[in-house]
Amino acid sequence: MKTVWGIRFLTLDFDWKPVVTAFLCSLLIVGCASLGGTYSEDKGDICADSRGDLRRTEDYFAKQSVTNILGGAAAGAVSGAIISAISGGDIGKGAAIGAAAGAGVGLLKTLYDSLDRENKQIDLATNAFNSLSQCRFKAADQVRSDFKVGRITEQDALKKLSDLKMRFNEDIVIAERIGAKMSERSTEFQSKLVKEDPSVAPYLAAVQSEQANTDNLKGASQSSAASETETKIATSGKKGKKYKQSSKSTVTQLQNASASKETAKAQISDKSKSVIGPTETNIVKANQYNSMTNTAKHTALNNNFNLKPQGDLGLLLFPYTGGSYLVSGLEGQGKQCSVLF
Repeated sequence: MKTVWGIRFLTLDFDWKPVVTAFLCSLLIVGCASLGGTYSEDKGDICADSRGDLRRTEDYFAKQSVTNILGGAAAGAVSGAIISAISGGDIGKGAAIGAAAGAGVGLLKTLYDSLDRENKQIDLATNAFNSLSQCRFKAADQVRSDFKVGRITEQDALKKLSDLKMRFNEDIVIAERIGAKMSERSTEFQSKLVKEDPSVAPYLAAVQSEQANTDNLKGASQSSAASETETKIATSGKKGKKYKQSSKSTVTQLQNASASKETAKAQISDKSKSVIGPTETNIVKANQYNSMTNTAKHTALNNNFNLKPQGDLGLLLFPYTGGSYLVSGLEGQGKQCSVLF
């Protein structure tokens, strides 16, 4: 019998390793939970498999708490102390080993690993939404094709397109829930990092400003293109000048934000320099995902499911996910795929 911190532990004279292993896994289960699962989909939905893929990514973002992920060190310390007491080992050393098992070599290492996993999940969600959207669009194309050659009546075609539009609207709702959780979790990761090392705060603020100006530039470009399509005017003088002035101002702001980011980067402490890369990538990827779903919501729903669509139909191209993102808004222009309509 041992007494530690006022608690009496019974020492056992048998092979305790299987018991310890089971106990440790149950205590730290939050860090290694399985994310599988199947979903009951409408049998009449030809895109049920693609929607299931999107739902599985929602499962990750909804159930994997950032606080729980980063709280592994505390759980590890407790488990280490208890296991050492049971097995007759050193309590302090057991707690230290347990803490290391729970959180790598500290919060920054845990943040790095967690952000890497988070960014891969955002890639999966982006690809899943793109695949699901393409499935809907192709189905709508098939309906229009069938109507054009007389295989179905106009009434049947309108009914099928209405059903596809309704389902795509539901897809958007799911995608927006995922995007909201992405943004919430991204903010939480940033808060944890700033709390651990305040020197990263100016850099993260500059990254956010850069992203906002990138979005403004993209929005101005899309708005100008939409206006020209609607009016069927290639160059209209005032409109062209107005867009150029707005674009020039936004580009200047983007350049200033990028310069501020580089200045702030030089002020970051050495211990956090390895973490700012995946943190910035997380901000960029979450932002691009939400931009993609927002464009789909306001553009595809208004045109892609019409029997006689106006102008060109939408084509969703998910951002490049085969490697690291170009995190500078200026560098990224023209080099990354986004949502194109």
